[in-house]
Amino acid sequence: MALVPAVMAVMALFASIHGEVKMRYAIVCDGVVVNFAVATPDYAAQQGWIECPDAVDIGWSFDGAGEPVAPPRNLEADAAEARAKRDFLLIESDLRVLPDRWAEMSSEQQSAWAAYRQALRDLPQQLLFPIQIDWPVKP
Repeated sequence: MALVPAVMAVMALFASIHGEVKMRYAIVCDGVVVNFAVATPDYAAQQGWIECPDAVDIGWSFDGAGEPVAPPRNLEADAAEARAKRDFLLIESDLRVLPDRWAEMSSEQQSAWAAYRQALRDLPQQLLFPIQIDWPVKP
């Protein structure tokens, strides 16, 4: 499990108080980051760990010599996740359009809810879906 940045910051503070210099290192297997450690340079060198920038995350390609490379996006998974969120928002808004609640709304409120729900249904047709999604704002 990767250490969260806050824990690493606390460890770095502890190290600075006690005179040890510790840094963030990537634990790399077959050119892919599998975990992180905070250690002294000597210990990290003994383990074969690679000093890495904060932006690097698990799953990135990184060998310490070149620039780290983020893994390719899985657009199908991103689209499925976006559709699931969209479906949840539609279900959540179903209560607003039940006949008894709908009748109590002003025509402006009805128009706003109808536009919101239509925008949710139209999300997959957005030009950059699922890479960049312009989520509609709930009325």
